[in-house]
Amino acid sequence: MPLVPLCTACSASSYRLYLLTPYTTNPLQHTSPTSPHKVPGFSPETAMAIVESELGKPIDELFDPGTFCKQPLAAASLGQVHRAKMGGKPVCVKVQRQGLKALFDMDLKNIKVPHH
Repeated sequence: MPLVPLCTACSASSYRLYLLTPYTTNPLQHTSPTSPHKVPGFSPETAMAIVESELGKPIDELFDPGTFCKQPLAAASLGQVHRAKMGGKPVCVKVQRQGLKALFDMDLKNIKVPHH
């Protein structure tokens, strides 16, 4: 098996801890540079800039003024989640990391599908 698909399979398996025993998954967690348990969040300024750029308005126009929480609830390899309010109701705002499309394109390019 080529090395790239094997590494990708091991890395992907490290995110599915519930599928395998700890004996199997513990070593796999170290194969992924972005293990879901160790991913740092990005800055609040970056998160706010991404939201404003994607939705075309300032944060305080998109959500109730002053309610977008700068501290993320959680961060993962694909993005992070922030709290805010809209119309007085609490909402969660999922902010996708920048540059993911290029990473996905590279991953898809490395996947080899056998021809029948």
